[in-house]
Amino acid sequence: MSSLAQKVWRTALRAQLNPKLLGEKSFWQRLSQVGNGAFWIVAGVTFFAGAAFCQQAAFQAQALLGDQSFIGPEYIVLAFKSFGPLVVALALMSKVGSAFAAELALMRQNQSLDALVLYKQNPGARWCAPMGLALTFGAVGLGLLSTVVWELAGMVVMYGFHGIMPQSFFRPDAISRELVLLCCIKNAAFGQSIYWVSLRSGLFVGHGTTATGFSPTQAMVRGVLLILFVNLFIDFVWLRLGF
Repeated sequence: MSSLAQKVWRTALRAQLNPKLLGEKSFWQRLSQVGNGAFWIVAGVTFFAGAAFCQQAAFQAQALLGDQSFIGPEYIVLAFKSFGPLVVALALMSKVGSAFAAELALMRQNQSLDALVLYKQNPGARWCAPMGLALTFGAVGLGLLSTVVWELAGMVVMYGFHGIMPQSFFRPDAISRELVLLCCIKNAAFGQSIYWVSLRSGLFVGHGTTATGFSPTQAMVRGVLLILFVNLFIDFVWLRLGF
């Protein structure tokens, strides 16, 4: 690990712990990059993933039990509890996380990051750390919006393929405050996971164009594994707490 990368990493960590060190303008730019840049891919992936899941659940319920009435409340719970946050995190990792890693790797390669450190511009706090905060808030916002897209996908599938009216399928009574809290916690944790994996893959990159090109792929693979691990860990803690 180079001393430059370690220095940027440490200042980025300090800025995450002390938001006063963050560049406010850079934060809003990063938040726009996360929100506006990833909204459509998150919405699209969530819609088609939700539609595919709902279709399979409906077929299996009809084939095994001859009853599809329980799908509505269970389907909306999954939007908040497990599949919804996971789909959002994986879409964000592929769109924003890998791009951030590539951006950092390129700056390491052309030595522009070295120049920022040399001229005491503090890139760790003013340029890198705002992405961490933006990914945290952006993931929570996109996660809550994606629950609406997820439910709409289920309504379309159940009405189009099985003739079940949307008002019968939609079951908001299945949503509790604990579920909404769990959704926000998971999305915030996933946002932080995406940030740190991407930051590490971009900063601690080898020399040469091959290493630079490999950085986003490395970030994607590590990010997916970390997201799945964090998801299991939060579920375990949530269960142990008795929710």
